[in-house]
Order: sequence, then structure tokens, then C-alpha cells
Amino acid sequence: MDAHKIQLIKEYLNYKGNSVISCSRRLLLGAVMNIIDNSIHWLEIKRKRLLKNKETFQKKIYINVFHNEPGYLNILIADNGSGFNIPKYQATKPFITSKNGGIGLGLHIVSEVMKVQDGFIKFPEPNEYEIPGEFQKGAIIVLKLKLISYDTAE
Repeated sequence: MDAHKIQLIKEYLNYKGNSVISCSRRLLLGAVMNIIDNSIHWLEIKRKRLLKNKETFQKKIYINVFHNEPGYLNILIADNGSGFNIPKYQATKPFITSKNGGIGLGLHIVSEVMKVQDGFIKFPEPNEYEIPGEFQKGAIIVLKLKLISYDTAE
């Protein structure tokens, strides 16, 4: 993140629950990295666009973990960019992209990885999750992982 001058907000460090999931760590990490790579790309596009108007822009990525519905642990990744410029329902379809030079497989692969892990990817509406306002208009993605067990911290 330092190399890209992105402030990473690790809200997940405040997570108090004790959740157990069963998944491939390697596949999940690959899915998260794909989403972060997309954020890095689009945050830089926004920075360059604003720079043309002599505006400054601090690139930020927010990551949090939620257990707000039975049966799932949610990993939320949001950025303070411009959000999706393709319809969200098309974001996981193969070969759909607005990235110059992209091939449109990244989020499709993330979606397939989540299915294999008994989970799924979600593109929530703004204000659906409690996140800082500066991220409400950016890209927001939730990886929903099936829980094996969950205990609240005392």
C-alpha cells in the first residue's frame, strides 16, 4: 500500500467475535488480492483525473469483518474511488470490463472461488453496511463466507 500511496484502514482489527470458517486460505487470499488490485487501479485513475483539475486526492481502502446475519461471516472491502462504472449485476460475468486493457475475469474468478467455498460475493448498496461516509460512493464488495461456528466475545 505504501508503494501506491494508499491509506489502508484495517477496521477488522476491532472485530470482537470468534468466528470459525472452513475455506482454502490460498483461494480466499487470492480473491481478496484481486479485489485490492482492482481498487489500486481505479483509485489511481481517479487520482489522475482529479489531478488534471489540480485537485488532491488521498487514496484509501477500508477493510472490515462483520457477523451481522446468521450463518455468514462477511469480509467487506471498500475504496473511496468512483465506484463501479458497469452494472453490478454484470461485474462477475466473464469478459465484462471497463478497465483499459483488462480481460474481465478477475471478479468472475472471485465469484467462482466464493462458490467453491460455500459462500458468495455481494455488491451492497450504499448504507447497507455501516462504513465511513467517504467510502459510500466507492466500490464496495462483500465476501460472504459460511460459518462453522460463532461465539460473541464477552
